Amino acid sequence: QRSVVLLYWSGYVAGAEVLWRLARARIFWEFGKYATLALIGAYLLRQAFVRRRLPPLSLPLLYVGLLLPSALLTVLSSPRVRQDLSFNLSGPLALAVCAWVFSYIRADKQVLERLSVMVVAPTVALASAAAYVMWTRRQYLMFSLSSNVVTSGGFGPNQVSATLGMGVLFAFVLALLARSPRVRVFYLGVTVWLLTQAFLTFSRGGVLNAVVSLVLLASQYIRTPRYRRTALVAATILLVVGNFFLIPWLNTFTRGAFWARFTDLDMTGRDMIMRGDFRLFEQSPFLGVGPGMAKYLRASFIGRAAAAHAEFTRLLAEHGVLGLFALLLLFKLGRDALERTRGPLARGLVLAFVGWSLAEMFHAAMRIVATSYLFGLSQVRWNLEMPELTSALARKRKHPIWTRFVQIE
Repeated sequence: QRSVVLLYWSGYVAGAEVLWRLARARIFWEFGKYATLALIGAYLLRQAFVRRRLPPLSLPLLYVGLLLPSALLTVLSSPRVRQDLSFNLSGPLALAVCAWVFSYIRADKQVLERLSVMVVAPTVALASAAAYVMWTRRQYLMFSLSSNVVTSGGFGPNQVSATLGMGVLFAFVLALLARSPRVRVFYLGVTVWLLTQAFLTFSRGGVLNAVVSLVLLASQYIRTPRYRRTALVAATILLVVGNFFLIPWLNTFTRGAFWARFTDLDMTGRDMIMRGDFRLFEQSPFLGVGPGMAKYLRASFIGRAAAAHAEFTRLLAEHGVLGLFALLLLFKLGRDALERTRGPLARGLVLAFVGWSLAEMFHAAMRIVATSYLFGLSQVRWNLEMPELTSALARKRKHPIWTRFVQIE
């Protein structure tokens, strides 16, 4: 099945996007979203010209279609039309295309395992870069009640924390799928390390994403006796390590700032931006003010121009009632994916992917492609109750590990 390769490389882009930004790679800002669209576009071209068929049009395309009429307002009034449209619509477009194409892909445990490795590998590289910068610049290291650029590798803590939170989810999935205790302990160690680095960024968003997705995954996993023991053992290990070792060490290392930061409920101005969005929605309820225009118009309410942090209120302010319909359509897509999924692990995955994506939209809009990609993964036709390997797949294990990720199934 050639389509699963699309999941692998799109996952690599989602895991590596913030690493590229941190490393100052010579790519434009929205490269991750457009690279994902290019990968899917190449797949669709092959489907059209070689197999002479395309996936049928479906609801995800209606979601992005609802957001297009308001773009005319931006074209007519924005001083930076291309930048505003790209920044605010490339994420929804990537989400719609991922959800559309991925919904026709079937995947099993082996696909999930390979996919998780493709996501975790660049995330580990990001954590390594952040740790290196933190330890080599200890003289500049100071902790307060705000996010920390030094412990984030010198880049935006929000995006670094979010990507590390995604890595936590996929590393934990690898631990659940592990066939031996040693491998399971290894991946649990990776999970704890990525979570530690996410904590050290002092950006609470990525940690929130990880916690929400893990809780949703576990809520389905522990319902079946077959998987309950594995889930309980893994959760117990994480809780013991976190409560007796990780949290005390973090509090000591940060001189008490860790506990103060993560028990602080201040929304750092996001609540003001959301209130401004509601007022803009009241003023322009039908089409909104146009993608990107709320950034300039919020200044009359909050005293400064500010980009959206909550995708939900941005949809209302910039797209009006059509944005509300688009938001409701997102929830419908998530519900429909859950209803057609069978098996505790598969249902847990769908919940975790949707939960991670929506949690990220709540505090960081759609700044990274991982938001679109994980929502798209929730639409995959997961079948995780099948026998783990057929004889044909078993023969492939004789190949070197790198060929397992590029061979066409």
